[in-house]
Amino acid sequence: MNTNSINYYDSTTQIFAPVYDTYIRLNVVHDTAAGKVHVFVNRQYRTSFDDRGAATHYFECGRYGRTGMSARSDNYLKNIHIYRK
Repeated sequence: MNTNSINYYDSTTQIFAPVYDTYIRLNVVHDTAAGKVHVFVNRQYRTSFDDRGAATHYFECGRYGRTGMSARSDNYLKNIHIYRK
């Protein structure tokens, strides 16, 4: 998130921006049967992409440290739900 955006992994494929100093509602739907991941931000569809194949899949709440990241970063999470079909 050094670019004030949420990107697909570390690529230049931007999912949503800006993210600094704002609250967003992020929903991720992983259809393991179809091998697809669908992303919604603030209740609007943003993108879909292929998952990375058969593996152990998980969601992480928070952020990863990045080169050049500020010494202070706040992350506020609430109402986290994981549903299984």
